[in-house]
Amino acid sequence: LFSIISAMIFLISVLTYDIVLHLLLVVYFFVSNQSVIQYNTYCQYIIYFLFIIYIFMQMYYNVNSNTLYGRLFMELNNTIATPLYKQLEEKLQHEIETGERPAGSRLPTENELSETYHVSRVTVRKALAGLSELGYLDRKSGKGTFVAEKKLHRSITEVISFTDMCRMMNATAGAKTIKIALEEPSEREIKEMSLKPGEKILVLERIRYMDDEPVIIELNKFPESFSFLFGEDLNDTSLFEVLKKHNIILDHSRKTLDIIFASPQEAKALNINKGYPLLRIKSTIHDVENTITNLCQQLCIGDKFTFIV
Repeated sequence: LFSIISAMIFLISVLTYDIVLHLLLVVYFFVSNQSVIQYNTYCQYIIYFLFIIYIFMQMYYNVNSNTLYGRLFMELNNTIATPLYKQLEEKLQHEIETGERPAGSRLPTENELSETYHVSRVTVRKALAGLSELGYLDRKSGKGTFVAEKKLHRSITEVISFTDMCRMMNATAGAKTIKIALEEPSEREIKEMSLKPGEKILVLERIRYMDDEPVIIELNKFPESFSFLFGEDLNDTSLFEVLKKHNIILDHSRKTLDIIFASPQEAKALNINKGYPLLRIKSTIHDVENTITNLCQQLCIGDKFTFIV
């Protein structure tokens, strides 16, 4: 269908252009007394040139069905190996990630999508199911399908920076330092971090932002040897990158998870209601030499994340 439509548009364009061009050339050759043979030769060259452009456009479309030329006709390409439902899924995912379909916006109905992209409702349904499973869509019975609020995909088993998580979701990470100070450690912290007698701990508390929206209150506790952090600007900065600059590579961790309810202070910091449920993640983090680098507690707004185990 795409080839037929594009061929018709090409022919109409050529005919229109050809008529106008002929009129201009007739005037030119009449005034300059050029021969009819030269006139026909000029026309043939122009037609050949336009035909070559059309061939290249067709080749480019077949190689990359997600080009602007392909999207112009709202067609999926049934001449390539990628199934139609997957092409539609990837196209809608691209529109969501680039903001063309913003969070909370309603998608067209299955019938409308079927007519727009010239595919069956089964194909549309399969594409939407795939996007729902990935967390891009919320399907509400009786209301329709909506673009879901952006969620960060986080692995529980891996150590990955918040900045990298945001980058993978095309989101902007931010950080605001609430507190950085040396404090006396508790007995548990002395034992768990193998601190020396009289050694203090460096306490770093920050709020983490995704696209300027607060999503995590993060509390890190380091041995006193990490006092170099006092000289670092930790606002809107990846702590992982700062530590890497000092040859400290975080490698693995042990985590425990539970649910708590936001206190008035936590609710204010995260711009949520008091008592809102938060996922608390406590981590003991080790570097590549298996040395404990820090203890970390994160209070996460759970519905902003998709956790992967």
